[in-house]
Amino acid sequence: MINPENKPLHSQSGQLGFVGSFGWIAIEKIMRIVAGFVIGAMVARYLGPEHYGRLQVALAYAAIFSTLGNLGLDTILHRIFATASAQQEKKVFAIAFWFRLFGGLLGGCAVVLIGIFQHETELRSLLLIIAFTTIQPAGAVVELWMQATGRNALSCVIQITVLALTIII
Repeated sequence: MINPENKPLHSQSGQLGFVGSFGWIAIEKIMRIVAGFVIGAMVARYLGPEHYGRLQVALAYAAIFSTLGNLGLDTILHRIFATASAQQEKKVFAIAFWFRLFGGLLGGCAVVLIGIFQHETELRSLLLIIAFTTIQPAGAVVELWMQATGRNALSCVIQITVLALTIII
């Protein structure tokens, strides 16, 4: 953008808000990466190569079919939530939630079908359990709404709390 008067394009408080939001998001992502690495290493060590390999195969199937739940809507939803009126926001929120839930259930059904046709009992059991994770993207609509409306700190605190509870459990 051209700025002929050489004035700052954003106010000082806007810049501080951006830095604060970036800080919250960075802290949450770093904590998630570190926790994932540590827990992954502990699980791999506990299960051993053969069982850990089976777990990774089951997770790969779930990851492939969980894309049906995401539907590539993240960027579109960010833009719509940032510019929509309150009435439009509610409609988009509901539609996105139901689309993602339906897509996640469809992906979960695909993982269950793959699990049914597996010959190994252990892999079949893992696939049937992990199939439930494909509905998780439906809940991410709330996080997308919070981020698009500038509630990054609250979103990150919730994510960090859930991560901590997951680690404890």
